[in-house]
Amino acid sequence: MKHIQLVGKKEICNSSHIRQPVLYASVKENKFAICAKVAYSYLNPLHLIEWFEYQKMMGVDTILISLQEVNEDAYAVLKYYEREGIAILISFPCKLPGNIDRSFAPHKWHNHQSTHDEQVAVYSCKEILQGFDFVAVIDLDEYIVNRNFSKFTDILKSELLPAFPDAAAFTLRVSFFITNWGVSGVEPLLTSKYIRRSKPLFNRYKNIYLPNRSATMDTHLVWPMKGYRRIILRSHNVILYHYRKCKNSGNTTDVCMTFSKHKDIKMMNIMFELYDKVVTVKRRCGIYP
Repeated sequence: MKHIQLVGKKEICNSSHIRQPVLYASVKENKFAICAKVAYSYLNPLHLIEWFEYQKMMGVDTILISLQEVNEDAYAVLKYYEREGIAILISFPCKLPGNIDRSFAPHKWHNHQSTHDEQVAVYSCKEILQGFDFVAVIDLDEYIVNRNFSKFTDILKSELLPAFPDAAAFTLRVSFFITNWGVSGVEPLLTSKYIRRSKPLFNRYKNIYLPNRSATMDTHLVWPMKGYRRIILRSHNVILYHYRKCKNSGNTTDVCMTFSKHKDIKMMNIMFELYDKVVTVKRRCGIYP
């Protein structure tokens, strides 16, 4: 299909109607993209740089973000990566209402306003990133981590797809690094400062999906096309690290404060390399101290 015509009810298509071209996403063979959904409110600029530099180290080619109102330093960082060519920034259509933190309690997720707002961004990612071989839907405080810090496309093509040739998506378990458990590592990076995590949780997960095998998706689920399936990775070494606070509500504490704590120093293996990159970008963006 190359062109379409839009006509009214009971009207007939004819040559006098204006034809609109059908736009197809360009093919990005062997390329990996991230749908980071929405950037809004206050974002720590140094954590943002650390996140972007890590994705570059892992071979990510493009990161799509729907941009809302953010603090000045964070905006400078996002525009830096846009100029560098890795970030695509698009405008979110309206201000996000409601509570942005859904907590860890499952009953707080249902019909939550931010969930619906996020879906607008996910649908945008679905269309704009359609030509990529692989797309991950993760947030700006989440890191896909593997044992050897191999490039994401290398793991998918050499390990995961040969094992699951009918895969439409790979579902990653999530381990939480709760920042208000207290500092357990060393400054200055987020990923070196907090080295205690929860066990991987099976009720919290994100996906890497293959656009040409997936019908649709949301933040946490993928619906495969006929003949393909979503693979839940329960034993593979690829996992998602999520760095966040445990939300307190009045006199009650969220369940995340009761998680068992496990020391994990994997990210320390790349700390010095990642730190040097963060310092360089920090200076280029004029962020002090």
